[in-house]
Amino acid sequence: MLKIWAQKNIVAIIQMLPQWLWQRTGLSLGAKVQFSSLTPRIANQALLIKKILLWDDIDFETGTKIPIFTLEEDSARTWSKMIAGRSDVNVTGFVFPLDFEPFTPPEEISPTPETAEIISDFRRTASPTARKLASLLSAAPVITLPIVRIIQAQMLKQSQQVHVAEVFLDEILKPKQEITLEVNPDDIEFDFINEEVRDNFLQAAPVRDSLEIMDAISQYFAKKINKTLVEFNALLRKPQQANNENIDIKPFALLTAKVLKRLGGDYIQFAEEMEQEWNNSDTKLNYNLLPLLDFTFKVVTVNRSGEIINQETKTAQYFVENLSDNIILEMVAIPGGTFLMGSPSDEAKRSSSKSPQHEVTVPPFFMGKYPVTQAQWRAVAALPQINHELDPDPSRFKGDNRPVEQIFWDQAVEFCDRLSKHTGKHYRLPSEAEWEYACRAGTTTPFHFG
Repeated sequence: MLKIWAQKNIVAIIQMLPQWLWQRTGLSLGAKVQFSSLTPRIANQALLIKKILLWDDIDFETGTKIPIFTLEEDSARTWSKMIAGRSDVNVTGFVFPLDFEPFTPPEEISPTPETAEIISDFRRTASPTARKLASLLSAAPVITLPIVRIIQAQMLKQSQQVHVAEVFLDEILKPKQEITLEVNPDDIEFDFINEEVRDNFLQAAPVRDSLEIMDAISQYFAKKINKTLVEFNALLRKPQQANNENIDIKPFALLTAKVLKRLGGDYIQFAEEMEQEWNNSDTKLNYNLLPLLDFTFKVVTVNRSGEIINQETKTAQYFVENLSDNIILEMVAIPGGTFLMGSPSDEAKRSSSKSPQHEVTVPPFFMGKYPVTQAQWRAVAALPQINHELDPDPSRFKGDNRPVEQIFWDQAVEFCDRLSKHTGKHYRLPSEAEWEYACRAGTTTPFHFG
């Protein structure tokens, strides 16, 4: 068809991709050249070849000549000048052989690249504008073409369609649904290929930009669900209400928490509480489904001199997780409740980071009865790797029943991930609110014992 059109008509291909990606498309079947014209409004086959950019075994006189331009204004203007007969203007294009096999994308024979490699390749080859767009998109809880247009209009006015193509076609994003001809492109949701890629771009973006993006997108979605911006933002702290109204804003809440953590200070605690509220909102613990056992323990209260002034016997419930032969993990049921988090300003030796005191509601959860032992660590470290390697014996002070130490946060997360995979239950690290709630155990004194 192109051959027939090019014989007697003015024909060009509008290419959405940047030039450095053209050779990965069907354009690679031709030879890359530069065209010019001495006469206005001539058919493609009468165009002059000024320069051969990528040589191929093609008869340039009989081959089909097709100029290429992108959606950028300057590119289209240059092409229009050439067809107007401006001899000083050259346009990049391709000459295709008269007969060629249809283009077939090469089969993927190489393994999937590692996350670090994907990020490195994008940062090395993408234009500065495309890199900026990727960073801004990392703060978008939902990625669709309308969202991209909002970001372009408010934060990246210099960006063009070619920059959008760079981001969407360079392996850092993936569609969240199957793309068919029947689907409206504006309705297709995309996401970063994994959270590590998103976090990398999010960390590189100025916090101010991330907050501005989230505010703009919040306004867009608030309008879609007939809420004011204030009402929408309030829902971010009310997962139960959002669920009751069938409004899916969990991605907004969790990404908002990530951005707030980058602000530091009191924002970190606020963000962790928000994460906890949402992570617990769709995870209802059903104690009846677990074989809970009872155990008793003594609780003492002491005075300022350390003398016991009261002693009580309490009962709690727990279940046993078998890790391996003779190695178990005991998980204690912590009932949900509301407590005053932080400490009063007049408490001795307190940290200023514990102010102001504020009320926090904690849903029920389970917590380990004891610190993780070296034997327990070794048993879980022997399970299949999820994301990170685990040293089975990292501790300095050796002993099977001694607490494991000399480990980092990401290793503790890996421990939880392996345990979750092995048991089918969701294990994770406690939030700061859960930790303090469990430690206080219903008390308001500096220590649970007084």
